[in-house]
Amino acid sequence: MPEKPDRAAYTDYSQSQSGYWFTVEGLGGSMADPNSKCLQFIGAQTVNGFRLNEFLRGGIGIGMKYYFKSEDVRTSTISWGFPLYANLRGNIISQNDRAAVPFWSLEAGTEIRSGFFVSPLIGLKLGEQRSSFTVGLSYTIIKMDTWDKDGDMRNLVTLKFGYEF
Repeated sequence: MPEKPDRAAYTDYSQSQSGYWFTVEGLGGSMADPNSKCLQFIGAQTVNGFRLNEFLRGGIGIGMKYYFKSEDVRTSTISWGFPLYANLRGNIISQNDRAAVPFWSLEAGTEIRSGFFVSPLIGLKLGEQRSSFTVGLSYTIIKMDTWDKDGDMRNLVTLKFGYEF
């Protein structure tokens, strides 16, 4: 009778319901003001966290943003901002039998050189359970020092493209 090998059995993590979760996103956006230019910032961010199930996952995110003409938007001539935040995310419907599902996301944290922000997002995942491309539209409320006043609340609209596993 053959013996069972000492090696562990293969596990297909691409279909796993829980475990480590990672996403990387590129973003670009504009102030939600009538006087705003078309594209006022671009950036990238990443989130590392834990997936409880397909309807809830969370983690800690870091990123960077580059503001075009920062002196027109903020009281800083330094164009870079660095968001640090918590992220909660989940599918709206099950992805078991679908290649595309809508998802939600909520980010809250601070941006170095700006201030506190909250950012809900609604988007679409394309792919498998643990390997998907994402596209989403978010609305951000951020507290930043502007030429008008310190701690001014600004509204941002952001388009995000990414990949998560």
